[in-house]
Amino acid sequence: MHHNTELPKILKQLFLSIYPLEEIVLNEIAYVVRHKTINRKELLLKEGQICKYIFFVAKGLLRSYYYDEENEVTTWFMKENDFVISVKSFYLQEKSTEYIQALEDCSLYYISYEELNNLYLKHHSFCIIGAFLTQQYYIRSEDRLLNLRQKSALIRYKFLIKNHPDIINRCTNKIIASYLKISKETLSRIRALKN
Repeated sequence: MHHNTELPKILKQLFLSIYPLEEIVLNEIAYVVRHKTINRKELLLKEGQICKYIFFVAKGLLRSYYYDEENEVTTWFMKENDFVISVKSFYLQEKSTEYIQALEDCSLYYISYEELNNLYLKHHSFCIIGAFLTQQYYIRSEDRLLNLRQKSALIRYKFLIKNHPDIINRCTNKIIASYLKISKETLSRIRALKN
Protein backbone atom coordinates (compact mmCIF):
# COMPACT_ATOMS: atom_id res chain seq x y z
CA MET A 1 0.00 0.00 0.00
CA HIS A 2 1.29 3.43 -0.91
CA HIS A 3 1.85 5.85 1.98
CA ASN A 4 2.43 9.53 1.47
CA THR A 5 5.38 11.10 3.15
CA GLU A 6 3.88 14.54 2.91
CA LEU A 7 0.37 15.84 3.29
CA PRO A 8 -1.11 17.20 0.03
CA LYS A 9 -0.67 20.98 -0.02
CA ILE A 10 -4.39 21.66 -0.43
CA LEU A 11 -5.21 19.73 2.78
CA LYS A 12 -2.30 21.14 4.71
CA GLN A 13 -3.36 24.71 3.91
CA LEU A 14 -6.94 23.99 4.91
CA PHE A 15 -6.02 22.44 8.26
CA LEU A 16 -3.46 25.10 9.14
CA SER A 17 -5.94 27.88 8.31
CA ILE A 18 -8.13 26.46 11.10
CA TYR A 19 -5.58 25.54 13.76
CA PRO A 20 -1.76 25.31 13.97
CA LEU A 21 -1.10 21.57 13.86
CA GLU A 22 2.23 20.19 15.03
CA GLU A 23 4.51 18.59 12.42
CA ILE A 24 4.04 15.16 14.00
CA VAL A 25 0.26 15.39 13.51
CA LEU A 26 0.63 16.55 9.90
CA ASN A 27 2.93 13.61 9.24
CA GLU A 28 0.51 11.13 10.80
CA ILE A 29 -2.36 12.48 8.71
CA ALA A 30 -0.17 12.25 5.61
CA TYR A 31 0.56 8.61 6.43
CA VAL A 32 -3.13 7.60 6.37
CA VAL A 33 -4.49 9.89 3.64
CA ARG A 34 -4.93 8.16 0.28
CA HIS A 35 -5.76 9.45 -3.18
CA LYS A 36 -8.12 8.22 -5.87
CA THR A 37 -9.61 9.46 -9.10
CA ILE A 38 -13.09 8.57 -10.32
CA ASN A 39 -14.67 9.17 -13.68
CA ARG A 40 -17.74 11.21 -14.51
CA LYS A 41 -20.98 9.30 -13.77
CA GLU A 42 -19.17 6.79 -11.53
CA LEU A 43 -20.69 6.09 -8.10
CA LEU A 44 -18.62 6.71 -4.98
CA LEU A 45 -21.33 5.20 -2.79
CA LYS A 46 -24.52 3.22 -3.45
CA GLU A 47 -27.66 2.91 -1.37
CA GLY A 48 -27.24 -0.03 1.01
CA GLN A 49 -23.44 0.30 1.25
CA ILE A 50 -21.75 1.53 4.41
CA CYS A 51 -19.86 4.80 3.95
CA LYS A 52 -16.43 3.78 5.26
CA TYR A 53 -14.45 6.83 4.15
CA ILE A 54 -14.56 10.58 4.31
CA PHE A 55 -13.47 12.16 1.02
CA PHE A 56 -12.04 15.58 0.25
CA VAL A 57 -12.54 16.99 -3.25
CA ALA A 58 -9.29 18.32 -4.75
CA LYS A 59 -10.90 18.63 -8.18
CA GLY A 60 -14.32 17.89 -9.62
CA LEU A 61 -18.01 17.90 -8.74
CA LEU A 62 -20.22 15.26 -7.14
CA ARG A 63 -23.81 15.03 -6.01
CA SER A 64 -25.79 13.01 -3.49
CA TYR A 65 -29.22 11.72 -4.44
CA TYR A 66 -31.89 9.19 -3.52
CA TYR A 67 -34.89 7.67 -5.27
CA ASP A 68 -38.40 8.85 -4.49
CA GLU A 69 -40.37 6.05 -6.15
CA GLU A 70 -38.92 6.18 -9.68
CA ASN A 71 -37.55 9.73 -9.51
CA GLU A 72 -34.03 10.75 -8.61
CA VAL A 73 -33.95 13.53 -6.05
CA THR A 74 -30.63 15.36 -5.85
CA THR A 75 -29.95 16.50 -2.29
CA TRP A 76 -26.61 18.27 -2.54
CA PHE A 77 -23.50 19.10 -4.54
CA MET A 78 -19.90 18.72 -3.38
CA LYS A 79 -17.06 20.43 -5.23
CA GLU A 80 -13.46 21.58 -4.77
CA ASN A 81 -12.50 21.99 -1.08
CA ASP A 82 -15.63 20.21 0.14
CA PHE A 83 -15.78 17.05 2.21
CA VAL A 84 -17.94 14.22 0.94
CA ILE A 85 -19.71 11.75 3.20
CA SER A 86 -23.08 10.16 3.67
CA VAL A 87 -23.43 11.65 7.16
CA LYS A 88 -25.56 9.09 9.00
CA SER A 89 -23.94 6.12 7.26
CA PHE A 90 -20.42 7.36 8.05
CA TYR A 91 -20.91 8.36 11.69
CA LEU A 92 -23.05 5.36 12.64
CA GLN A 93 -21.33 2.96 10.21
CA GLU A 94 -24.74 1.82 8.94
CA LYS A 95 -26.14 1.28 5.45
CA SER A 96 -26.52 4.39 3.34
CA THR A 97 -29.92 5.54 2.13
CA GLU A 98 -28.38 7.62 -0.67
CA TYR A 99 -26.06 7.50 -3.65
CA ILE A 100 -23.00 9.69 -4.22
CA GLN A 101 -22.08 10.18 -7.87
CA ALA A 102 -19.32 12.02 -9.73
CA LEU A 103 -20.71 14.62 -12.15
CA GLU A 104 -17.20 15.31 -13.51
CA ASP A 105 -13.92 13.42 -13.43
CA CYS A 106 -12.79 13.83 -9.81
CA SER A 107 -9.55 13.81 -7.85
CA LEU A 108 -10.19 12.87 -4.22
CA TYR A 109 -8.23 12.39 -1.00
CA TYR A 110 -9.74 10.10 1.59
CA ILE A 111 -9.33 8.56 5.03
CA SER A 112 -11.19 5.71 6.72
CA TYR A 113 -13.62 6.00 9.62
CA GLU A 114 -11.18 4.06 11.89
CA GLU A 115 -8.17 6.17 10.92
CA LEU A 116 -10.07 9.39 11.50
CA ASN A 117 -11.15 8.28 14.97
CA ASN A 118 -7.60 7.16 15.82
CA LEU A 119 -6.33 10.65 14.94
CA TYR A 120 -9.04 12.21 17.11
CA LEU A 121 -8.12 9.98 20.07
CA LYS A 122 -4.41 10.70 19.78
CA HIS A 123 -4.35 14.40 18.93
CA HIS A 124 -6.40 17.06 20.68
CA SER A 125 -5.34 19.61 18.06
CA PHE A 126 -6.88 17.50 15.28
CA CYS A 127 -10.14 17.26 17.28
CA ILE A 128 -10.37 21.07 17.12
CA ILE A 129 -10.14 20.94 13.33
CA GLY A 130 -12.69 18.13 13.16
CA ALA A 131 -15.12 20.06 15.36
CA PHE A 132 -14.71 23.23 13.30
CA LEU A 133 -15.28 21.44 9.99
CA THR A 134 -18.29 19.59 11.40
CA GLN A 135 -19.80 22.91 12.54
CA GLN A 136 -19.28 24.41 9.08
CA TYR A 137 -20.90 21.36 7.51
CA TYR A 138 -23.97 21.60 9.75
CA ILE A 139 -24.38 25.35 9.25
CA ARG A 140 -24.31 24.92 5.47
CA SER A 141 -26.62 21.94 5.75
CA GLU A 142 -29.16 23.96 7.73
CA ASP A 143 -29.01 26.89 5.28
CA ARG A 144 -29.68 24.43 2.49
CA LEU A 145 -32.64 22.81 4.28
CA LEU A 146 -34.21 26.16 5.11
CA ASN A 147 -33.85 27.18 1.48
CA LEU A 148 -35.43 23.96 0.20
CA ARG A 149 -38.43 24.58 2.47
CA GLN A 150 -39.15 27.83 0.64
CA LYS A 151 -42.40 27.57 -1.30
CA SER A 152 -41.13 29.44 -4.32
CA ALA A 153 -38.88 27.66 -6.82
CA LEU A 154 -37.53 31.06 -7.83
CA ILE A 155 -36.26 31.73 -4.28
CA ARG A 156 -34.63 28.28 -4.19
CA TYR A 157 -33.00 28.93 -7.56
CA LYS A 158 -31.71 32.35 -6.43
CA PHE A 159 -30.13 30.73 -3.36
CA LEU A 160 -28.29 28.26 -5.57
CA ILE A 161 -27.08 31.02 -7.92
CA LYS A 162 -25.94 33.20 -5.00
CA ASN A 163 -24.14 30.47 -3.05
CA HIS A 164 -22.94 28.22 -5.86
CA PRO A 165 -22.95 30.16 -9.13
CA ASP A 166 -20.60 27.69 -10.83
CA ILE A 167 -22.81 24.64 -10.18
CA ILE A 168 -25.48 25.94 -12.56
CA ASN A 169 -22.96 25.77 -15.42
CA ARG A 170 -21.39 22.49 -14.34
CA CYS A 171 -24.64 20.47 -14.10
CA THR A 172 -27.33 19.30 -16.46
CA ASN A 173 -30.74 21.00 -16.22
CA LYS A 174 -32.25 17.66 -15.24
CA ILE A 175 -30.05 17.45 -12.12
CA ILE A 176 -30.56 21.12 -11.16
CA ALA A 177 -34.34 20.63 -11.53
CA SER A 178 -34.24 17.49 -9.36
CA TYR A 179 -32.38 19.46 -6.65
CA LEU A 180 -34.89 22.32 -6.77
CA LYS A 181 -37.75 19.77 -6.84
CA ILE A 182 -39.23 21.28 -10.00
CA SER A 183 -39.70 20.12 -13.57
CA LYS A 184 -37.19 20.89 -16.32
CA GLU A 185 -39.86 23.09 -17.92
CA THR A 186 -40.26 25.20 -14.75
CA LEU A 187 -36.47 25.52 -14.55
CA SER A 188 -36.33 26.74 -18.17
CA ARG A 189 -38.98 29.36 -17.40
CA ILE A 190 -37.10 30.57 -14.30
CA ARG A 191 -33.82 30.76 -16.23
CA ALA A 192 -35.54 32.74 -19.00
CA LEU A 193 -36.86 35.22 -16.39
CA LYS A 194 -33.37 35.71 -14.98
CA ASN A 195 -31.62 36.50 -18.24
